[in-house]
Amino acid sequence: MAHGVGFNGSNALMTAPDSMTPDQCVDLPVFRDGRQIISCWRLTEDELAQIAETGCVWLSVLGIGTPPVCIMGHSPVTVDGQPAVGEPYIPPAPRRSN
Repeated sequence: MAHGVGFNGSNALMTAPDSMTPDQCVDLPVFRDGRQIISCWRLTEDELAQIAETGCVWLSVLGIGTPPVCIMGHSPVTVDGQPAVGEPYIPPAPRRSN
């Protein structure tokens, strides 16, 4: 499964619900500007191969409705006039219980 990754230009962190395990949901670095929330996702080699073969990307949104979404191959976030760059995927640290 693709992993959300940090990127230069991110300015907020959407935290995973306490009710979900790290296997189900992890914190997600995002860019927020009051109109939209943008995240960056890194695909696995297998996913890239599947996309190259089928030309398809699948989107799953939890809930009973679908908000307006957009999937693209370029960064819509710029930093100093340059497109933002996604970091390598680093597995999240285990959550600490309070």
